[in-house]
Amino acid sequence: MPWRRSPSWLASPRERSCSCLDDLGIDAKITPVPNEVPDAIPFADDDEHDAYDAEAMHRFWLSLVDAHRVMSRFRADFRGKASPVHFFWGSFDLAVTRFSGRRAPRHPGGVTNCPDWVMAEAYSDEVSSCGYWPGGGEGIFYSHAYPSPPGSPRIPSFPVASMRSLASSCSRTPPCARPPTRKATCSTS
Repeated sequence: MPWRRSPSWLASPRERSCSCLDDLGIDAKITPVPNEVPDAIPFADDDEHDAYDAEAMHRFWLSLVDAHRVMSRFRADFRGKASPVHFFWGSFDLAVTRFSGRRAPRHPGGVTNCPDWVMAEAYSDEVSSCGYWPGGGEGIFYSHAYPSPPGSPRIPSFPVASMRSLASSCSRTPPCARPPTRKATCSTS
């Protein structure tokens, strides 16, 4: 059952973090506004997003645990440089990235409420990423490369239920590492 927080409860963690950093003599510049979302409300002024549903948060957490397992397996087969599976607070998704080792053209930026220099730094090398976004009812797995390889097709995302169905057809856990693009196969090795 949802319960209500006091007004501006979102500001409290930021204020506590900044206070601790100040105590350590660290002058951190932490943006007081969410990134990558349109019409972002500064945390200190946000009294619109003040409900907490423990059951929904538990389901969300379970979806992240499952997605983390899939992406960790996906990452494990790659022999080059790869990021750990990581959580993006701005877009609320998990992702893992593989790096080619080659420099990429400067990213053009233009991401909502995200400075262009952040995108330029994030995509300074050629990358191939896969991720999981929990929104849209079921959530989706996605994949993208930067820069996009010439002639690469845009393949639509598929719902998490498809991944669960695919994973349940495998005889062992963790579930299959790669979402299907055309023909799904499961490996038990």
